[in-house]
Amino acid sequence: MRLREGISGMARELGNSARDAMSARPELVRRNRPDSLLLEETMTRTRAATVTFAFALTFAPALAHAEGPARLPLRTVRFYEVGVGYFERKGQLDGASTLTLPLPTSQLDDALKSLVVLSSDGKARLAAVEFDSTVGPELGRALAGLEGVSEAPLDWVRVLRSMKGADVAVQTRGDTIRGRLVDVLDASADERGECVEPIPQQVSVKAGEGVSGHCRALAKSASLVMLTSEGSLKRIRSTEVQGVKPRDAGLSDRLRTALSAVVPGSDQLSRGVRVLGTPGSQVTLGYVTETPVWRSTYRVVFQGAKAALQGWALIHNDSDEAWRGVRVELVNGRPDAFLYPLAAPRYARRDLVTPENALSTVPQLLADGSPDRQWRGESGGLGLRGVGEGGGGRGEGIGLGTIGTIGRGSGSGVTKGTNGASDAPSTELSVGSLAGVAGATGAASEALFRYSLPDAIDLRPHGSALVPFLSQASFAAKRVTWFAHAGETGRSAARLQNDTNQTMPPGTLAFFADGGFAGETLLERLKPGDVRVLGFGVDLDVSLDVADTVESEEVRAVSSDGAALTEHFVKRRILTCDLDNRSGTAREVYFTLPVVDNARVVGADALDFDTQAKTPLARFDVAPKTTLSKTLRVEEGLRRAHPLATLTRELVARVAASPKLAEPQKRSLGQVAMLLGRAEAWRVEKDRIAAEHKTALDDMKRLREHMAAGRGDDKEPFAARILEVEDRLKVIRTKVAAAERAEATLRELVAAELVRLKKA
Repeated sequence: MRLREGISGMARELGNSARDAMSARPELVRRNRPDSLLLEETMTRTRAATVTFAFALTFAPALAHAEGPARLPLRTVRFYEVGVGYFERKGQLDGASTLTLPLPTSQLDDALKSLVVLSSDGKARLAAVEFDSTVGPELGRALAGLEGVSEAPLDWVRVLRSMKGADVAVQTRGDTIRGRLVDVLDASADERGECVEPIPQQVSVKAGEGVSGHCRALAKSASLVMLTSEGSLKRIRSTEVQGVKPRDAGLSDRLRTALSAVVPGSDQLSRGVRVLGTPGSQVTLGYVTETPVWRSTYRVVFQGAKAALQGWALIHNDSDEAWRGVRVELVNGRPDAFLYPLAAPRYARRDLVTPENALSTVPQLLADGSPDRQWRGESGGLGLRGVGEGGGGRGEGIGLGTIGTIGRGSGSGVTKGTNGASDAPSTELSVGSLAGVAGATGAASEALFRYSLPDAIDLRPHGSALVPFLSQASFAAKRVTWFAHAGETGRSAARLQNDTNQTMPPGTLAFFADGGFAGETLLERLKPGDVRVLGFGVDLDVSLDVADTVESEEVRAVSSDGAALTEHFVKRRILTCDLDNRSGTAREVYFTLPVVDNARVVGADALDFDTQAKTPLARFDVAPKTTLSKTLRVEEGLRRAHPLATLTRELVARVAASPKLAEPQKRSLGQVAMLLGRAEAWRVEKDRIAAEHKTALDDMKRLREHMAAGRGDDKEPFAARILEVEDRLKVIRTKVAAAERAEATLRELVAAELVRLKKA
């Protein structure tokens, strides 16, 4: 109990000092408070509790200062979409105190690999950027001589054993013993133990109730073996120890380093990066580190025929520092950023070379007659020769993420043609470009777009804010009714065109009209000039039925790579659109046309193009309470590929008969059709021979069965007939092989002719 009271008292004393120093900096929060405050809250009540925090009290000369170093003021924060932020700090170096960058250990690598010194007059001079070395748990334990590399909490005995052989001062309940720590022994079986649950004297003890006298429970504990300054050996129960202080300052430093490495959450504690330079220099430092991804959300407000746009950004201050008058910039772009271990010390691996005549490090007899442990490669020996990799070695791994953005699928206008072949936009024919009707290019003029908030902001530590970054009183948006597919229910939608000079990042989009909420949707990245039609609700007052009729297909050109024949043709279709507007207001109805971009469409009131979905749209103006029918005539430039194995004489002859086909291609296709006809004739012959072969095999089977059932001379006629059938099978097999060779040769000639077709 006195041990706990003593530790708690020390923690309270240091905590009060730290709180006084922090009173002028309310932005410091729990995650960044001094270790001494953390000790008081996490110290357990058992004697076997972890003592890592107790060491912080014992070894550190002062964890809380009356006045900490001044921070280099934060002036600008620039957020990127990839989860990093650029922080810019400005201030004057004062010779009386050192300026710091308040960074948690986890962000130190990022800051060091991107730190840049800026100066408007070029006179800022820095001597160094100094910080406490950070080590991993394994190296921290190794430096302090702690056992193992486990991440389990360090108990009292493990930490004491790390100081074996060291000069220490052990404070017990009634004395302070100075000397060298020889060993820390586990509780032995012959030890009587210490009473931890005494039986009150006024309580009568029944036979067999107590383990010893007036004690219900005994506890055995580890012991310290000390070689005192007077030269005597002394054994001290660990339960009697109230404190252990190393008399070697180097050991204290190593234990403090281990504390920083093994305590969970130590990566979030601020270490303070100190800026050293010429006093009086005006310095600007910039660095990149991890930040929450900024996200955008939009509002479109319809007011009659006009629309207004509002863009909001959600930002977060996830640091322990309060932002005061900080300029915030939002970057719509994705520069490459990665993690890289830089701050912690790294050690190269070297070959371990053993002597040619190896000598033992201990006398053999003292090793119980066993071979020297160093030749087993066990811990403590020289080990065998070799090179190790890993840990602080040569290889380092880097992890990237992706930032997902809103995605949307869209069709390519591919349809099925004759023979099940797929029809795709032709690369040889140019019928028209429906993408050009919107007059939009949708191209960003810069790799990164930056939005600068007009006013500096104040934001508390671990606070979030929704800030406006885009506002346009007159925005190119209008309400429409949209049908993505014929026969579907109409959608209340908006036709948007980015008429700003900036790319609009992806985000949610809410629509307001008629004095209230109208619906919402997701907006993908919208470049300047891009056009989108986005649905945000259901419109039950308008219906659309479409009848699709194919009028004709006309082949204009052919091409081939030798493995397939591709026909390029114009397909003519008629789309009959029946519209019914049951509302009392006029409607602009948009219909996503089931055609490719390489097309010409006539009959609509207007044509449009969704530059994101890559789909053409037809617009119909429908008066109130009106039913009307619109006929759209469509011409599409398509292509259809036929693999060589599926080519037939009839198909090639049909393509060759097209009146718009060039004469050289017609002649080449005629030759292909002739070769295919001969190949098909050999296939028919091969099928006939195969049928003859099957008949001969059946005859052979029947004759063998008859011969097996016969007796004596009755078998001879069957044997002769069997020989005749075998001779016939040989001739048939020869014919089959000849037919297969002839067909294969003709197919090769077809492939060669198709290759020449490209030059025709």
